[in-house]
Amino acid sequence: MTFPRLFIAVALLIAAGYLQDPPVPESLFTRSHEFSLSDLPALLTLYAVAFAPLVPLVLALIRGLTHFRLHRGLAFVLAGLTGLFGFVITLFGGAFSGGGAPIVWLQGFTLTIAVCASLLLASRKEGEVSEFRRFSWKLLMLPAAVALWSLVSAGGVMLSANRIAGDRPFCLAPHTGKTEPVRSFAQLRGLSFYTTDSGYKVTSMWYFHGLLFVAQESGGVFYNWSPRRMRFDRIPHPTRMFVSPVGACSPRQDFWRTLSII
Repeated sequence: MTFPRLFIAVALLIAAGYLQDPPVPESLFTRSHEFSLSDLPALLTLYAVAFAPLVPLVLALIRGLTHFRLHRGLAFVLAGLTGLFGFVITLFGGAFSGGGAPIVWLQGFTLTIAVCASLLLASRKEGEVSEFRRFSWKLLMLPAAVALWSLVSAGGVMLSANRIAGDRPFCLAPHTGKTEPVRSFAQLRGLSFYTTDSGYKVTSMWYFHGLLFVAQESGGVFYNWSPRRMRFDRIPHPTRMFVSPVGACSPRQDFWRTLSII
């Protein structure tokens, strides 16, 4: 496989593993809040982060389908600015993500590396083989590995849920205190199925990464998804939680059929 095709394939893998639904900042779109120019930087930052997983793919397509090449100096400048921006945003975001901080940092830092490496690879001249190219390519392999883990993790969620539920009705949901069942297979990826609520494992608050609710005659059993162990662990006393997982979703025999791909 030639370099342009391989670049596009890896960029597709990164997009599939990292891309999330665009955020909807509800606080900026309420009747009591009048949108102003002061809100624009926060809004642009949110959407820049949300669509960052597509940047390597766009650069790979430009690199593979056109003769356009970034100037080497410009690529270094853009990569440096991107790295600084990504580092600050990720560090700040993880600090307010409670138990999900390690995954936020993993996601943010490796995504930043993906964009920086893609910028450097987009400046490579045709037929050029150098330490610069090898270094850029090695950088891109790190987020590619994380993207692969993210996709494989979705399979782990499905296998673990099927093993525990057997032939009983079940459902999956994030732990938010609301009735919000998982609606797509994309939500089960490792970089999606985790909590960023700040109360995780604090005395009065406890948010779980992801919930599995299995129906049975006594009412039902709740499980919490462990990204580190790649399995569901039973929640002993779900009704004692300050933010109760009860009511997060309604078990169904055909739960998998209700999910879309994305």
